[in-house]
Amino acid sequence: MSFSWLVLAIPVALALPFSTSRRARWLGLYLMVLWLTGLCSLKFEQLLQAITYGEMLISKPRLVHLFAYVVIGLGWSGLMAMAGTTARGRFSPARALGASLMGGVLFALVWKQSVPGFSKLFATLNVGFLAVFGLLILSLRGRLPGLTRRPFLQPSPLIAGLTFIAFALPAGAATLGQRWKVMVERNVRPESLFGARNPLDLAPETLEYFQTAHPPRCRLLIEPGRPHLIGIYAPVYVLPLLGNVGADGAQLQLGREGRHPVYDKAMLSGTSDLSSVRAFLDEKRVAHMLGAGAFAPAFLALASRSPSEFVVRYVSHDGSNVVLEYLKATTPR
Repeated sequence: MSFSWLVLAIPVALALPFSTSRRARWLGLYLMVLWLTGLCSLKFEQLLQAITYGEMLISKPRLVHLFAYVVIGLGWSGLMAMAGTTARGRFSPARALGASLMGGVLFALVWKQSVPGFSKLFATLNVGFLAVFGLLILSLRGRLPGLTRRPFLQPSPLIAGLTFIAFALPAGAATLGQRWKVMVERNVRPESLFGARNPLDLAPETLEYFQTAHPPRCRLLIEPGRPHLIGIYAPVYVLPLLGNVGADGAQLQLGREGRHPVYDKAMLSGTSDLSSVRAFLDEKRVAHMLGAGAFAPAFLALASRSPSEFVVRYVSHDGSNVVLEYLKATTPR
């Protein structure tokens, strides 16, 4: 936790002297004082919890986002000030928008090429950060006369927001289009989401099972790419973590390609290689697996095929959800 806050405090401290807005400097100073006071005083942390959102503790990751948004906003405004200020000392929104769009296209291309490991993306972001940071240092020290002669004009919050949208749009256009298409074309009644055979393949009693009868803090394997989010199964640990591009990125990618060791066509047809399934479950230390929709009968067949290794622990009333326990993962070695 201390290392995470130290990493976050460094860019806040670096952003303070470079900000041209007095309000931004005071805001950055306030965040630094809030962070230090919360770490040094438990009473202050409890007071902050009492008068604000219940889980907004200094030592909780949720508060990191409040700091991160401010740092990103200040940094982006400074970058747009450099990109949009012309040689005549005027700020051009069109120039800043064009630079943002070009950067967004480059970011989208690197993102696409980096999936699922994102090593190229991380390296590109680090190089880009160092380049911009070095440019700021040189301009402030007068080493770049072309930039030093022209003052940086801060864009308005509206322009800064629009340029950031232009930067993020190329990378998220495909996903955004799919979600908008579902929202516009599908007339989903809210009551249809609760009940048997709903679009989530989630039986009503399954949630109650995971939250009451299922062993807590065990690893539960779910089908990658399905909307079985981790929060609704708490306190069960769910694999893969949706959106976790680090630890589970490769597993999510295999799910998208239909080559997941467990959730694939071979499992549905009953011809899966049990040695590959065992190796994957052992590597991930998986104790239980959730079969939903088409995988529910496939998991029942797997339990019949190898009853000494896979045992049925739960079946929903409509048969749409099945939970298997992998015995090897729970027996002492």
